[in-house]
Amino acid sequence: MSKSTKHLLRGGIAGGLLIYLVHLGAWMAFPWTNASIHDLREPAAIEAIEKSAKVTSGTYYLNANEHRNGVGPGGIYGWMTIHPSSTYSVGRSLLGSFLQNLGVALCAAWLLLQISGSYGRRVLVAGVVGLVGIMSGPVYDWIWTWYSSAYAAAMVANQLVAYGVMALVLPKLVPSVKNERVEEVRAAIGQAA
Repeated sequence: MSKSTKHLLRGGIAGGLLIYLVHLGAWMAFPWTNASIHDLREPAAIEAIEKSAKVTSGTYYLNANEHRNGVGPGGIYGWMTIHPSSTYSVGRSLLGSFLQNLGVALCAAWLLLQISGSYGRRVLVAGVVGLVGIMSGPVYDWIWTWYSSAYAAAMVANQLVAYGVMALVLPKLVPSVKNERVEEVRAAIGQAA
């Protein structure tokens, strides 16, 4: 296995784990995310809806017909994702989240292997990868699903913390290929002298 591949895997795995842990920690430590989520407190009413409509797992519009016909929402408008308790798995969600974080970190590590420059420049590149994730994740979802602005802002804040930490750490774990070659040449010159 080449040094570059080792650096890519080390940076990707460590970066993915770092993003995952910081994001989970931010979710639990900062009050803004949970404060923006509301709970429907009438499970009997929700169960009645499920039974009357014979709802299966999926994502549903509330007030869908009016929205689709351009009549403007009357009453309640929103999205609801339903998973019968027998099919929902927190473990599956946590694993999916980790794999997504791993993918982001691998992309950032690969880019860092391609460039040289100062630590600040490499932090900027890794940070841009995180910003792309934020723009294509919670911001995109906020635009299309009408999440509350408070919830979307909380998700962006959590991800800024997680991707910001990744951007600061990853350049230390993943040297650029050019810097690695410079070090090899310096070592060869030192041995020759």
